[in-house]
Amino acid sequence: MKKICFAFAMLFSVTVCGMANAGKDSLPAILALLLGGSSHPPVAASTLPDTGQTGDYTATFGEDSDYTINPPSYTDNQNGTVSDNNTGLMWQQAGVVQKYNWYQAAGIYDATFNPTTQNVCEAQTTGGYSDWRLPTKKELMGIVDYGRDSPSIDPIFTGSQASWYWSSTTDAGNVGNAWQVNFNPGSVFNYNKSYNDYVRCVRGGQ
Repeated sequence: MKKICFAFAMLFSVTVCGMANAGKDSLPAILALLLGGSSHPPVAASTLPDTGQTGDYTATFGEDSDYTINPPSYTDNQNGTVSDNNTGLMWQQAGVVQKYNWYQAAGIYDATFNPTTQNVCEAQTTGGYSDWRLPTKKELMGIVDYGRDSPSIDPIFTGSQASWYWSSTTDAGNVGNAWQVNFNPGSVFNYNKSYNDYVRCVRGGQ
């Protein structure tokens, strides 16, 4: 502990040195101070899945197809829902059949496009759950399978459309637009919130 005390005192402060003298059990607290954080263990975060890309497009190593870290993994819950075993999110298996504008999908009032404050996802009872919501852009991108096309998603998600799906994420540069994910072939773009497009609700996370 004397060597640790000396090194820390030279680089940081005598206060840290004094903590080191308290014994080896103080090391986590010392490291936390140096890193500007807490000595408590971090809260576990969800794991992003691999993209699903399997084909090579160049001879250079480093494409998504060259790595297998967190392969996409889903569980069919046999109740109209699918659990993502990487992120821990639960998804509607088939999504919502009808198209809606963003205000309706997100449950946001708009005098022209959602005067009744309809909330498509909140009204869902798929699987017996009542806490469905519109997914964020990143969450929706997480179920794109770039190794598939038309639609670019695992076939466990039945009834999926090779088309645009709304996310809850508003475009920071134009609040009249929101981000969508196209499941053919997995592109992402922002569109005017008045457009009618598909919805797949999610629960958990955030």
